[in-house]
Amino acid sequence: MEPSFLQNVGCHSWNKSHDQLCVSPGNQEVWIYSAKDENVKNWKKLYELEGHQMTVTGIDWSHATDSIATSSHDRNAYVWKKQDAKWKPTLVVLRIGRAATCVKWSPNGQKFAVGSGSKQIPVCHYEPSQDMWVAKMIKKAAKSSILSLDWSPNNMFIIAGASDFKCRIFSAYIKSVDSDCKVDAYAGAIDAKQASTFGEQLCEFDASKGWVESSRFSPNGMRFAFSGHDSTVNFGKFEGGKVSVQSIKRKQLPLRTFAFLTDTVAIGAGYDCVPVLYEYDGSQWVEKGAIDTGAKQKAAPKQKKSAFNNAFSTFNNASKFGAGGGADDANLPSRHQNMINGIEVYADKKFTTCSCDGRVLFWDLAQKY
Repeated sequence: MEPSFLQNVGCHSWNKSHDQLCVSPGNQEVWIYSAKDENVKNWKKLYELEGHQMTVTGIDWSHATDSIATSSHDRNAYVWKKQDAKWKPTLVVLRIGRAATCVKWSPNGQKFAVGSGSKQIPVCHYEPSQDMWVAKMIKKAAKSSILSLDWSPNNMFIIAGASDFKCRIFSAYIKSVDSDCKVDAYAGAIDAKQASTFGEQLCEFDASKGWVESSRFSPNGMRFAFSGHDSTVNFGKFEGGKVSVQSIKRKQLPLRTFAFLTDTVAIGAGYDCVPVLYEYDGSQWVEKGAIDTGAKQKAAPKQKKSAFNNAFSTFNNASKFGAGGGADDANLPSRHQNMINGIEVYADKKFTTCSCDGRVLFWDLAQKY
């Protein structure tokens, strides 16, 4: 079993060169590590970013500008930029009355969006005349909390999942920031006039019958996916001037996080503690099953313990798991031992996951686990 990195990893994000990792250990702190290889023991903490007063809920490291955006239950967001070998924060006043739940940079790094418990989505951009980040509000984005969001590759649309059981796509086009609003690639599936109006709702989907915990665009922006707390995974696409959605009902526990590796390969993970592979076969999406089968865990040799350590473990496990329980009863056969909180794409066939068990794990589709 891989060693735990921290007690809990609430969220994580890589820099562009994938040699530094930004994580939150499940509290108000944000840490940056030098992570040049997959061996966690070789990682070294470089920086501690202090500013938030409550639990950090989202981290996103822009590959375009090398800036870090963070969100928190304290209803604020910070933009961190490295200057003179130090990360300096800029407070972004979001003007929301409840917690910020997630944060995401646009691909070009000119804007970032924040989900919130106040049913709104602040879209923030830098205003040179005021020398500050300004939040422009998508009002009434949902009837309940925004739990997840993502940007389309053209930097103009936001897909957002909420706890009102619905997923929506909004226009986040800002005339002073973005270039021309072109939607020709969507062949009429998205109205050009609506697309050029900031905050306009372009699509709404109610295929999920539970909280929409994750929502993502594919790399080309013509496909998207969202997962619900009812154990459904829903794949949508813009094609032939229409928007269609395919729903897959899972027999296992819900997926908390989702990511596209390519336009035809996607990964989901959540309460089952294992990543699940999805592939597009040319006509529909198919669930291929869990990537982590537990084979490596079963094959791993057990470490020998001294008589003293065995006796100490017996008393320690009795206090944790009861008189008849033990650590072996509590250990899962999977690499992760608790809920998976996030997925970050590392390459076309590689990705990383973070979990409540304190681990950040690397995955390669070419390998068996």
